[in-house]
Amino acid sequence: MEDAWDVIVVGAGTSGIPAAIFAGQRGAKVLVIESADKIGGTLHLSTGQMSAAGTALQKQLSINDSADAHFEDVMRISENTANKELVRLAVENAAGTFDWLMDNGFLPLKEHPVLGNAHEPYSERRYYWGPYAALSILEAMQPLLDTEIAKGNVTLSLETKLISLIVSNNQVDGVEIEARDGTRALIKGRNVVLATGGYSSNPKLFKELSGPTLYLNGSYEHSQGDGLYLGQSVGGFLRGHDKYICGYGAILKDFKYPTGITARAICHPHLRQPWEIHVNKNGDRFFQEDYDSVHVREKKLLEQPSLMSWIVFDSKIHAESPPILRDFSKKDEESFFSNHPMFCVAESVNELASLSGIDAPGLRRTVNEYNS
Repeated sequence: MEDAWDVIVVGAGTSGIPAAIFAGQRGAKVLVIESADKIGGTLHLSTGQMSAAGTALQKQLSINDSADAHFEDVMRISENTANKELVRLAVENAAGTFDWLMDNGFLPLKEHPVLGNAHEPYSERRYYWGPYAALSILEAMQPLLDTEIAKGNVTLSLETKLISLIVSNNQVDGVEIEARDGTRALIKGRNVVLATGGYSSNPKLFKELSGPTLYLNGSYEHSQGDGLYLGQSVGGFLRGHDKYICGYGAILKDFKYPTGITARAICHPHLRQPWEIHVNKNGDRFFQEDYDSVHVREKKLLEQPSLMSWIVFDSKIHAESPPILRDFSKKDEESFFSNHPMFCVAESVNELASLSGIDAPGLRRTVNEYNS
């Protein structure tokens, strides 16, 4: 590989695949390296929710939407904390990107677009995803990549790690890679695209960049942040890592963090009205349980000690309320409760607080105030 590649793409996921496709279609000589044994990255785990305004599908459904309206919604939902330049870049290109996917076989669910799901809703129907979650996106893109590989425009090297970036005259002009058998090579490239994904499977880096403990082991195993380290090593800088928000209602497998999710509590009032109270480590309620806003719950959880919350209820509530766990029957719930380390049962509020690690005076005060 003595001749320089026109483009070296590091990472064959959501960003790297289309980067390679378009470079190949425009006649570039492209090398794609991927540390995993298959392409797709987080597309194998993600729900694949996309938002785009002004799409051909919206026009077919007589939905009048625009990039400007999309921009205003993003800024409203983010409380003007999003980077305006990046948001503008995203919304101006979202419709073209989505239409490109549909032109190449992507089919969203029949009722789509929708206002939202698991996220704060938009003011217009512009959320889309496919029947196989993010794999529906991969199914649309993979044939295009395969075509460029067959033409000889793109070369794909799986199970290949990026070791370092080669710099000369203050310019990145190649990479050092390592194959599965440990063989290393220096590869020249006129352009190097780092599409290595995030750092959500690296507890140390997650803590360092975003602040909270990484509780959930639910991300793509190759999202280790290697590309971020290497980008910094040649003078790059990171931004956006402070824009952290957590989900709400996940019940983790155990206390050996990071760990997996075993169930989810239904916290959306439009799906199930709350019978229980939600408290923090101090025993205080920190949001109105029946207020129907995903955003408010997630933002309020960020303010709580250790990002933890407890759902508290008594035997009468348990007997009379609908199941609180998603896709569980009442019988399944009872079995789950009795065998799971995240659940505590007690005969008094004080005992419950002691077992669960909540401040006892605080919980007792909150229960009394709520009951009164």
